[in-house]
Amino acid sequence: MTLIKRSIYIIIYYIAVGTFTTLSFSALLTSYANTQTLQNGLSQESIYFSIQAENAPNVKVNQLLDELKKQSSSFLLYKDEGNSYAKSIYLHNYIFPMMTSSERQITSVPPGNVILDKSLLNNTVIQENDFFFLYNGKYYKVKDSFIWINKYINIDSKFFVALEQDQISSGQYSVDGINLTKLEVALNKLNQTASISYSIIPANQSYTERIRLALQDQAFIVIVFAVSLLLMLLSIFGTTVSWIQSRRDELRIRHLVGATASDLRKWLLKDYWPLLLFSFAIGCILAWVIAKMAIFNAIIKEVSIWGSLLSFLFCLMIGTLTAVISIYRYGYKNRKSELEEALLP
Repeated sequence: MTLIKRSIYIIIYYIAVGTFTTLSFSALLTSYANTQTLQNGLSQESIYFSIQAENAPNVKVNQLLDELKKQSSSFLLYKDEGNSYAKSIYLHNYIFPMMTSSERQITSVPPGNVILDKSLLNNTVIQENDFFFLYNGKYYKVKDSFIWINKYINIDSKFFVALEQDQISSGQYSVDGINLTKLEVALNKLNQTASISYSIIPANQSYTERIRLALQDQAFIVIVFAVSLLLMLLSIFGTTVSWIQSRRDELRIRHLVGATASDLRKWLLKDYWPLLLFSFAIGCILAWVIAKMAIFNAIIKEVSIWGSLLSFLFCLMIGTLTAVISIYRYGYKNRKSELEEALLP
């Protein structure tokens, strides 16, 4: 109990660090895991590609579709609409990858049709028992709706309009159901018809890119974490030195009975580590409670075991370094004393 009383400030500090690091690492790991879920139900084998055909206006989307059909009997094609909330869609014997409200399997989207987020049904008009949705000055018949889920990373579109096949083929696309080799064959065939240029990018992101996206998604957490840690580190060294100073009599007695400098440092660390573990356990429990109460639900969804483990290793490393540096700092600061000199190398 006496040890706890002497160490109350250290305990409070590491409870705060344990809570914050557990929440921060869990949020980062959750974001990293979410980067593996691609946009709009695309699989890891899907491919992004772009076509530049401004100098070949006669190359239409239907020609691209014809070449793709020669390479695959089933595929999904999205075309960017120039905004973040809509995509053009074409299904060729391919099941729409998102759960629809009717629970029907959609394998085609006829021209003039749209599949939209269920919440957007409030923005539709009813004509002859059918729902119609206005987009870009044109009314699209609602084929079905789906429940939109905010995934925060690789956010899904809010609605999908049938791909207009008579438009110029230039644009950004994503395709699923066709491998890279067959896609290159289709685009090369299209290039033989007219002079176009294209680029292909696999949808499956590298580890570096996924880490970048996770850090970008949790930028607020990263900045606050770095600033808070810096401010806390500036104060913890003085607190730890004061903790060592409060144990000066015990250190003196052990030194007089023959304890070496190494023995004294190990003894201090053995007393410091239980405080660190005790404080971290309380901090980790607080982090779980905060997550369950959804206090920061907008940025922290859950506390994970891996996040807690990384937080523990981080706190153990920071705590040990703080203790070791503080021990040497205390020794140098008071090196006139025989006892303090014993704590130096």
